[in-house]
Amino acid sequence: MKRTAPLAAAIALSLPLAATAAPSSAQARQHTSHTHQGFYGTKTPYTPQENPARYQHAPQGYIPVFTEHVARHGSRAMTDGDDGETVLALLRRGQEHHALTGLGRRLAPRVRSLLSAASTLGYGNLSALGAQEHRQTAQRMARRLPSLFRAIAAQHRPITVETSGVDRTVASARAFTGGLAAADPALAALIQKPVTDKDLLYFPP
Repeated sequence: MKRTAPLAAAIALSLPLAATAAPSSAQARQHTSHTHQGFYGTKTPYTPQENPARYQHAPQGYIPVFTEHVARHGSRAMTDGDDGETVLALLRRGQEHHALTGLGRRLAPRVRSLLSAASTLGYGNLSALGAQEHRQTAQRMARRLPSLFRAIAAQHRPITVETSGVDRTVASARAFTGGLAAADPALAALIQKPVTDKDLLYFPP
């Protein structure tokens, strides 16, 4: 935020890492208890935790002149099927020894269904939910900072986009910028072609 001054750079969007974010156990329990019942792991979809109408506004006499959005990729398919195949092998062993409970017998078809869905989507690829997450994030940003985006459009300021180059991050960036353009069509022509910068966006080894 800056007190009434010329508009600075427009908006930078960076999508860095290739790995899925893993919330803490407490976060996972919170997400599961609120909206995501039935998930078997901690990598549940993210949901906004605040009403946009209650977002903090700029102090009186100040206007927003710049915003930057840094995000991971959205929800995606699992990286590979190794964990699922391990679970299935364990269940087969239990079945051979007549040691499965009723829950164990119901689990195998669900694991096979999960592996089939991930394989069809493409291991590691962005899901439809992941794309929706980024579109909606962009739309919330546009609603939160309408004066900034009006000024960007009026002054033809560029909107820069950087990714790590991994397919799911490129797809996430495309979904985000698509959501921004849908929220304000005047921004569409200002969105720059994504640039790959792994040195900037990956953690150092």
